[in-house]
Amino acid sequence: MKLLPVLEAQKTGRAAELLASLRAPRLVVTFPTRTLGGRGVGMEKHYADWFERILPDTLTIRDRFTVSDELVYLVERT
Repeated sequence: MKLLPVLEAQKTGRAAELLASLRAPRLVVTFPTRTLGGRGVGMEKHYADWFERILPDTLTIRDRFTVSDELVYLVERT
């Protein structure tokens, strides 16, 4: 579930390309909010700002919430 940051690190813009290419009507996208050591170092804000900035216009955020140490987005194709 944490593929998008890895793709983006390999090639800028790749995460948005993948999201735009998916044909699913609904997506669940998650990001960690803490390090593996359990530290909160601003990851939630970082990933939220980044994801909301790169989200293609063909997708809309329907909900955003946290569960345990995960930031969860429910996204729909528009």
